[in-house]
Amino acid sequence: MDMTAIFVAILTCIGTVSGSLYGIRKSTSLVEYRLKQLEEKVLRLEEKTGCNKES
Repeated sequence: MDMTAIFVAILTCIGTVSGSLYGIRKSTSLVEYRLKQLEEKVLRLEEKTGCNKES
């Protein structure tokens, strides 16, 4: 095998792994943000309606 082909294969693998990890990280942060927004909305609705599920 040619050293150039091995080098390109290694770079491709590194790029694929880093891209996947970046995507997973961004997706997780978006889910966390939306969950926080939903929790705040539920709290506001509970305060507005007088409902409380802490019993």
